[in-house]
Amino acid sequence: MKRKLLLQLLLAALLASFLRPDAFSQTLFGVRFSGSHQEVLAADFEADRMSTSFGSFLGKDINAKETIYFGVDYATSRVRSEPGGEVYSRQFIPWLGLRYYLRPRFKDKVSPALVLEVFKTYTKLKHSQGAVYSEGDLEYLEKLYAPWGFIPSFSAEYVYSRAFSLSGQAGLKFSYSKASISGSSNFQDGETKFKSVLGFVSIILNFRWQRR
Repeated sequence: MKRKLLLQLLLAALLASFLRPDAFSQTLFGVRFSGSHQEVLAADFEADRMSTSFGSFLGKDINAKETIYFGVDYATSRVRSEPGGEVYSRQFIPWLGLRYYLRPRFKDKVSPALVLEVFKTYTKLKHSQGAVYSEGDLEYLEKLYAPWGFIPSFSAEYVYSRAFSLSGQAGLKFSYSKASISGSSNFQDGETKFKSVLGFVSIILNFRWQRR
């Protein structure tokens, strides 16, 4: 319910941007490097550490204070357990975001902004020959560590020119998922619900140009 409501609000803002043209409107392309302290894999694989991701996004400045955008992040991880071999993780994370600048962007100035992003994670796991997990275990973990969630955060953007700016972003990452398993030698039968609130930071390069 919360996920649908957040998604509907962001989609409504996107629709409003096309129905309400503004002289300040620009197209936005960006790349970002992000970090979040989270457990990507099972706890006995000692994965409670900083997880990093790299991604890009495309968006639009609705006006001088509002920007909406969507993108995809990519993250990988490899963890080792003795005994138990290694488990590898690949994650694709599509997301939709909205920035509200507390003041308009001006050259050689810092513009603070409030940011809200909604995301869905897709996780693929692979294990080495010595790993203790079966294929069923990996499918269970893939579902459990493929959460949806949202990130409220604060951003500060330094404007070098109308075409380029650099942003720093920090906030909290709320994640939710659930998965069921039966007949496993490593996990208890039943449904597991996963939720977490973790720190989130990112560095962002923003490139803008005027639509003609």
